[in-house]
Amino acid sequence: MKKTSLLSMLLILLFIVPANLLAQPKVIAHRGYWTKEGSAENSISSLRNAAEIGCYGSEFDVNVTEDGIPVINHDGNIGEIVIAKSPYSAIADITLPNGEKLPTLKEYLTEGKKYPEMKMILEIKSAYSPEAERKATDAIMQLVEEMGVKKQVEYIAFSLNVTLRILENDAKAKVSYLNGDLPPYALKKLDIFGLDYYIQVMRNHPEWIADARKNKVHMNIWTVDDPEDIQFVIDCGADYITTNQPVRAQKMIADQYGK
Repeated sequence: MKKTSLLSMLLILLFIVPANLLAQPKVIAHRGYWTKEGSAENSISSLRNAAEIGCYGSEFDVNVTEDGIPVINHDGNIGEIVIAKSPYSAIADITLPNGEKLPTLKEYLTEGKKYPEMKMILEIKSAYSPEAERKATDAIMQLVEEMGVKKQVEYIAFSLNVTLRILENDAKAKVSYLNGDLPPYALKKLDIFGLDYYIQVMRNHPEWIADARKNKVHMNIWTVDDPEDIQFVIDCGADYITTNQPVRAQKMIADQYGK
């Protein structure tokens, strides 16, 4: 085994607290529970599926069209169509792999309201300029408010510009930063609710685990599917785990905590 690997393992042992001394992680379905047969990523059915198995939250991705319509899609483009530079009419008839219509944010929030116990984890996607990001963020947050789901929606973003814009619009909004380049104490100084980092980032920075607890920065780790990785997140004492395998994660957490 390489020395660097040994050092990493020692650091993890140093900074991880036994899981039975910590609150159990809450499960967030990545792009909804889409791995269930008949569903698709970021579909209405994936949102419904996540609610039906009792997930804490269902994560989804939002881009905004040129004419200001927020739509649910992971990438900023669909084929050759760039969402931010195209009218909604250019994508209105697109269907997902399971045959569902590409949903608008309004349609998604309408469905999500039926499951008030589940959080909707809304990722605002990065855009081609700071101005475009601010415009998209404002449009999304305005719709969330109009739909009456502010308390049910939590935000995530890779763009620090988007993250801070969310807080400018609503200082009480729960927003977590995705990019993985800032330690927890820096997020605390910016009044950011949480870190939402890729699992390899947390493996490379095990000291951030204790730093997050010390600064009361909530910790989510993604996208965690393999049993070994799920166990790592449990051992970290993370507040949340984002996964494409929510049933597996729920079972492992229940087994760990005897519930």
